[in-house]
Amino acid sequence: MTPIDIEVKGGRANVVDCFAKTTIIAHGKKDYSCEVRVEYKPFLYRLGRPKDHEIDLLFFGSVVYSIDKLVPRSDGDDNWQRSLNVKLPVADPALWGRASQILKNALRFLTGDNWEFEFVPRTKRLWYPLHRTPPTLPPFPKSGISCVSLFSGGLDSLVGVIDELEEQKGQVLCVSHHDPSGALSDQNRLLGALKNKYPRRLHPIQAYVGTRGGNNETSLRSRSVVFLTLGTYCASRRGLDELLVPENGMIALNPPLTPSRRGACSTRTAHPYFLSTFQKALHKLAFNISFQNPYQFKTKGEIAEGCNNLTFLKKVALESVSCGKRGRRMLWLRRTKNVHACGMCIPCLYRRAALHRINLDTEAYGRDVLTGELDVGSGLEHTHDFRDLISFLGESHDVASVRRLLVAGGVNDFEHLSDYAEMVLRAKTELLTWMHNKASAHNLRAWGLP
Repeated sequence: MTPIDIEVKGGRANVVDCFAKTTIIAHGKKDYSCEVRVEYKPFLYRLGRPKDHEIDLLFFGSVVYSIDKLVPRSDGDDNWQRSLNVKLPVADPALWGRASQILKNALRFLTGDNWEFEFVPRTKRLWYPLHRTPPTLPPFPKSGISCVSLFSGGLDSLVGVIDELEEQKGQVLCVSHHDPSGALSDQNRLLGALKNKYPRRLHPIQAYVGTRGGNNETSLRSRSVVFLTLGTYCASRRGLDELLVPENGMIALNPPLTPSRRGACSTRTAHPYFLSTFQKALHKLAFNISFQNPYQFKTKGEIAEGCNNLTFLKKVALESVSCGKRGRRMLWLRRTKNVHACGMCIPCLYRRAALHRINLDTEAYGRDVLTGELDVGSGLEHTHDFRDLISFLGESHDVASVRRLLVAGGVNDFEHLSDYAEMVLRAKTELLTWMHNKASAHNLRAWGLP
């Protein structure tokens, strides 16, 4: 496999953000470069002076995500898997060296690429404290925060925050990442509603991580690295040992719907193997953090239906967005301002079945797959998700066959393998119920669904 050598260079302070400007240079089939663009200032100064290994963790997450965006998968020998040799400056190369192999294993599982790291001494500081102008925002409370939870702006993370606020008396620190995709507006709509419902109990952190220049690879398997490093940083700064990662079991496991979707061709952002492996790497880096997904054995519909404040959820659920391909609006039949999701990707399809379970599948999508707005037989790329889902739903499965499917998809938690398999079967029922209730008999026959 042809290696792609990547050098990460730090520069002078970014006056706006007070975080060092960073340039990534990649030498592959072509030479690529980009500038890492981050906005960390709003929370760096509110959470107190960071330790070296904490600031390096933020740096690592931002760099991995930026490399994933910069280097096109067409540079891989098979037009997918890349061999990425990264030279990364850190404060303590020996510390990072002890975690190197586990980090490589975690990232390879997540992105499907071969990662190699050479950790070298960092000669320039990453974080530049303010000396003259104090932060305009007040500091976070030093006590009373009982939970740090990832918050994407999707339905699962919304329920996760509601459930936590209803179950606990403490305050919740919500950690979000956004880029130009539009997630920031989704997050802001939901955070506004949550703050009104639970005044003085919600503390949002919204960090921007993106790139300037270079390419814009769209597969972006590494986005969860940014979320997890941000969340770990915040939990560490508040002395907490848990980070909530709310994700329904089907998206977390992402069982291969067809043989072609095995491996990193399916996203693994909250896969239990990835989470446990990345958690082990963090322990090597002196972070005593445990990732907790309270919904790993639940379908998306079970999460919605079981929300601890279902009445409030029904008022705000449609402000959330679960779409995985919202940037491809040229394929949508509806493109008005009130349409926020494609309706064709796997996250959208799972979402619709979940909302149907609470009588809320009422929103408009770019295409409505159930009314024939998607030509499944065309073979076009934007039809693959729905076609693969129909293929999966049309097959006969039992617990034993799903267990085998999950093992092929990377699940190695054999103690809970049957629990995962039973959840997948319930998710199939949830999806089939939605389709039988809302699709025409003609379409169901055409799709070959029972």
